[in-house]
Amino acid sequence: KLFKECIAEIKTSDELFCNMGILYDRKDQIVEAIQVYKNALQINPNNIAVLNNLGNIYNKIGENNLALEYFNKMVSIGHDPYYVYNNIALVYKRLGLLNEALVAINKALSSNPQVHEPYHNAATICVSMGNKKDAFTCYEIAYKLAPNNTQVVSEYRDLCSNVCDWKKYAELDAHLKKLLEAGGELEITSPMSDIQVNIDPK
Repeated sequence: KLFKECIAEIKTSDELFCNMGILYDRKDQIVEAIQVYKNALQINPNNIAVLNNLGNIYNKIGENNLALEYFNKMVSIGHDPYYVYNNIALVYKRLGLLNEALVAINKALSSNPQVHEPYHNAATICVSMGNKKDAFTCYEIAYKLAPNNTQVVSEYRDLCSNVCDWKKYAELDAHLKKLLEAGGELEITSPMSDIQVNIDPK
């Protein structure tokens, strides 16, 4: 309500529209969020926050081409932090364009090699391409950067099983069980993978 009142008085503030879009997005009012973000871009087409937020919304709802449009717009105006290339890579992977995804994720790694997300995503892309050697390396780095990330640990453990590295598998399996017992959750897991760690009869 306050943002609407402000916008009624100040109709040329892309920042106000951006903040209003964030509120709509948090309330899962996607249509409204998209509209006010687009209002912001009419005022300032190069608003980085708005471009990123629109890209994220379209990414979230599976509008891949629109997500790419906004992420690539950020790159075209010279704003290309690692997370933009990371997001571009994820969209390409979803589209099945694995070579393009690999190029984008390598740019993310070059931009910031100190965060785990690009290494994690690089690993999943390499797995999809059948490149287990590079996937193993990327998972190892992601694990070192984020040892308590249950998704990384779970997927890395599964790859170790796949390549028969039983020593590393045992280490990761024990660590994963501790994380899950402490309340950690897995966003995505395969049924067979879950069976290996879930001792709850349900």
